[in-house]
Amino acid sequence: MLSSYFHSLPKNVRGIIWIIVSCLMFSLMGATVKSLGEQDLNSFQIVFFRLLAQLIAIFPIIHRIGMVKVFTTDRPGLHIFRSLSGVAAMSCVFYGYTQLTLVDVTTITYAKVLFITALAPFLLGEVFGWRRVSATVAGFLGVVIMLRPGGEAINWAAAIVVFGTFCMSAAHITIKKLTSTERAITILAYFSVIAFMVSIIPAWYVWQPVGALTLVKLFAMGIFGLLGQFFVIRGYRVGEASAVVPANYISLVFAFLLGFVLFDEIPDQWSILGGSIIIASTLYISWREIIKKRKVLLAMRQYRQQ
Repeated sequence: MLSSYFHSLPKNVRGIIWIIVSCLMFSLMGATVKSLGEQDLNSFQIVFFRLLAQLIAIFPIIHRIGMVKVFTTDRPGLHIFRSLSGVAAMSCVFYGYTQLTLVDVTTITYAKVLFITALAPFLLGEVFGWRRVSATVAGFLGVVIMLRPGGEAINWAAAIVVFGTFCMSAAHITIKKLTSTERAITILAYFSVIAFMVSIIPAWYVWQPVGALTLVKLFAMGIFGLLGQFFVIRGYRVGEASAVVPANYISLVFAFLLGFVLFDEIPDQWSILGGSIIIASTLYISWREIIKKRKVLLAMRQYRQQ
């Protein structure tokens, strides 16, 4: 009965619900990573288990489709670059979870939109107007503020998360290039295998034995991450981008609540100021992107009607 009611809802409403659930999953993943970090478990070992869980989950799909079919590609270099940038991003962000508040890490990762906007003209040949350029500059100002200006030293944990966000943006742009010729399962399979193999090296050097409870947390963290990916795909597949994109910012609410309840975290003035600027600028850039796509679709419809 609940399922039939859910499917009777408008597509955009269902899309928003899926995105909200994905945000909750990713926030729970971040909270679990932070909890593991408080047990002095190195972030490289946490990344290893996160990728191990993903590899275990995707292997039955690869086996069913066929190894040769899944891994056939003419663009191995891009797959390698996407995988390396992806595992670098995950490592940096997971390290941030162990050192910073959940809200700080969540807010900084929103800067992915800023990096994509800055890199797109060089890597994708896209040209943006002065409005989005100005919003991007303002957003990076917010990032600088979150690095704690005027303090005795830069917040290096935050700087590492910023670098991870840059790597995340590079991976996103590479995925965009790959999707023009590659199947989604091929992109995911290459990342799962290459990233896991790469993660073994640093995890080996910091490895420490884990107890049963820690092992449960590690695999729970992996499951939260996988569910987050699954739900975000469902959300964008069902709903329109203009409707579901703003729902992503509910992650801040989940990060604040989990951080406050589980870790007694309260954002300071720099986090609030810098985060507000980042959120405002990324929302504006996302809105401009949606407007641009609508104009393109309208022009295509008018052309077909002629």
